[in-house]
Amino acid sequence: MAFEKDNNEETNELAWDLRQIYARLVGEHMIDVAIARKNTEFFKWFKALEDIKTIINHKFTNKDEDIPKYKELLNNVKTLANKYPGAWRGTTSNSQEIAEIETALRNLEEFLYLKMEDAKMFGSGYMYDEDEI
Repeated sequence: MAFEKDNNEETNELAWDLRQIYARLVGEHMIDVAIARKNTEFFKWFKALEDIKTIINHKFTNKDEDIPKYKELLNNVKTLANKYPGAWRGTTSNSQEIAEIETALRNLEEFLYLKMEDAKMFGSGYMYDEDEI
C-alpha cells in the first residue's frame, strides 16, 4: 500500500507540474498578444493568436461550431492582410485599413478568449459562496 501511495503522490506532482507548464505557455502567448496589440504589430499579433489556438484547440467544447467560426475569423484576418499589405506591414498610416485589420484581429482574439473561458481555463468561478462575502 505504501508504494501505491508514493506512486499516487508522484503522479499528482507530475500532473501539477504539467498544469503549471501549460498555464505558463498559455500565459506567455497571452503576453505576446498584448504586446503586439499595443505596438500595432499585426503579423506578430496574428502569430501569437495562432500559437494560442494551437495550444487550446483541444479545449474547444463544440468543435462542430467552434472550428468553422474560428476559420471564418481567421480567413477574415488573412483577407484583410492581403487586401491592405501596407497596413499589415506597418508601412502605411491609412487609418481605415488599420482599423479594419485591428477589428478583425480583436474579433479573433476575443473568440479565443471566449473559448478559453468556456473551458474554464481562467478558473471555475467564485472561490467562496456568495453568501459568505
